[in-house]
Amino acid sequence: MKTFVFLFVILCGLFVGSTWLKSHFQNFIKEATNRYMPKKDDQQINLPQEKEEQREAVEDRDNQYNKKKKKKDTEDKNNQTDLSEVNVKFTNEANVQKVKKSETKYEFTYIFRDMKQKGVQFDWTGDKKMYDKLPRLFGLPKDFFKGGYSQSQIDEFQRKGSFRQATMNGKAFTIPDYNKIAVDNKPVTLPIYKLLRKYLGNKKSTPTQLIEALMTFCQDIPYKRPPSSRAGKYIGELDVPAKMLTVGTGDCDTKSILFASVLLHQPSIKVAVVLVDNPSHMFAAVRGVPTAYQAFIEYQGEKYIVCEPVGNARLPIGELGFKDCKTRMVVKMITK
Repeated sequence: MKTFVFLFVILCGLFVGSTWLKSHFQNFIKEATNRYMPKKDDQQINLPQEKEEQREAVEDRDNQYNKKKKKKDTEDKNNQTDLSEVNVKFTNEANVQKVKKSETKYEFTYIFRDMKQKGVQFDWTGDKKMYDKLPRLFGLPKDFFKGGYSQSQIDEFQRKGSFRQATMNGKAFTIPDYNKIAVDNKPVTLPIYKLLRKYLGNKKSTPTQLIEALMTFCQDIPYKRPPSSRAGKYIGELDVPAKMLTVGTGDCDTKSILFASVLLHQPSIKVAVVLVDNPSHMFAAVRGVPTAYQAFIEYQGEKYIVCEPVGNARLPIGELGFKDCKTRMVVKMITK
């Protein structure tokens, strides 16, 4: 009996002792975990400075990449615009500019010879209201240069009429705002850009091929100098692209502005127009790396290869029509 009681006491002691040890061991583990292991939220908030800077750098890099990708996607989308509303075909005819007019639209048929001397026909339509409005906005009052206007009136006439003040050879002049004209006329030059892309195979063409095709298109438009005034406004012997396309003729500055306005639809091509003396003339130029045989100008530390869209001579990219001319002004075209 004594032996049984002794064993029972021993077993009870072991049970009580094990329960006490288990409880204290669990408390020990819990206390150690709380003391030495940081909470999950603390790991997300208390980042080391170096890691925070790295994270910001990665985010900044990703943002820059997304911006560039978005810009490229937008340009690709522009270059892949719907071309169903314009028509291109080859023909045996050459140098044709036909315009049919209705109450609501113009129907254009322009035929030119491409680089291979093939006849290429461009057909497109345009909103008559827009084509008629743009020329009406251009120009200054015929008595503008007689004086009698306040400076605020002069500024307003120039702004509305697409003219601006410029300094050449130390003298102030009022000249057409070539950049503004090219930008304002982008709606009427967009069909020509689409036609060129369709003719060249849309996205398959290179910028050089686009420029060459556009030059031949412009060169085959008959040369004719616009009047100094039209519809009661001084226009300085310049027709805006909308007017040039409806009359089917143009001179050096008129064709150069049309050329530049078309190229503004492809932002990767940087274009400028160049005014020169000896003789008084204007041509276009595109930014690029000229070959040893190509004429170019340097502007703001960059090289621009000469492009003569005036015609009727079929001059290639990089060949000047006048050898001894001197640069008077360069106007870089920027889409505002």
